[in-house]
Amino acid sequence: MTSKKPHLLISNDDGIDAPGIIALAEIFVRDYRVTVVAPMVEQSGKSHAFTYREGVTFCKVSFPVEGIDAYAVDGTPADCVKVALGHILAEMPDYVISGINCGHNAGIAVFYSGTVAAAREGAFWRIPSAAFSTSFETRTLEEMQRYAEESLLIFNQLRESDLLLPRMNHFYSVNFPGVPAHECRGVRAAQQSLAYYSDHYVESSENDGMVSLTFNGEMIEIEDGENHDVPANMANFVTITPISIDSTAWDVMEKLKTIEIMSLNIKELQ
Repeated sequence: MTSKKPHLLISNDDGIDAPGIIALAEIFVRDYRVTVVAPMVEQSGKSHAFTYREGVTFCKVSFPVEGIDAYAVDGTPADCVKVALGHILAEMPDYVISGINCGHNAGIAVFYSGTVAAAREGAFWRIPSAAFSTSFETRTLEEMQRYAEESLLIFNQLRESDLLLPRMNHFYSVNFPGVPAHECRGVRAAQQSLAYYSDHYVESSENDGMVSLTFNGEMIEIEDGENHDVPANMANFVTITPISIDSTAWDVMEKLKTIEIMSLNIKELQ
């Protein structure tokens, strides 16, 4: 008698028809019971936005991988995970994964990414979660399947190493470099880069006083070496970065406690 496969929820920000999510579902269904809940249309760059007052809609849809229930949500990636966990699924899944995103989500991009937000939302619910992204410029299912194979190997290795446990206060952001999967140099456990974007906008048109802007920018202050995700990806390594859901700046907590003394003095003045 075989044991019951773990249940896996898959989402993304590229939309339910994206090759990346189809590839993940197709490969992960070998080892997991898979449910797909993803945006109806692309939601890239939506970060952790979710539908609050307006209400959100969803429907069950056909999916090109046999044996998988799939639902399309008219909302953000965070909406998808919230709706899945809070309404669609009869029981909590064992794991949540997101991707495979067309575009890297290393460094500061983890704050902008809808793909990463879907995994973060899973972690908010204390479900072990991971996001998968690639900066290799492809939207073909065949190439995404190669990354999905690597994703399954990495995810199962995390499980076997007891690094995917319930109630963790972190999740994982996995980034494939900008080369075909078979050309990756290996896997690196990497710190999140703090390289940031020097953003600027170009005026593209004007109509009735409304000026249209096109976003442009480049990443600057990239760290040296390969211990951070951005330079490691640039050196063609796959990176795994643990991202904490606790945003407390612990390095200043002790100094901040001096404010407690000041607040006592303020209270004495009242």
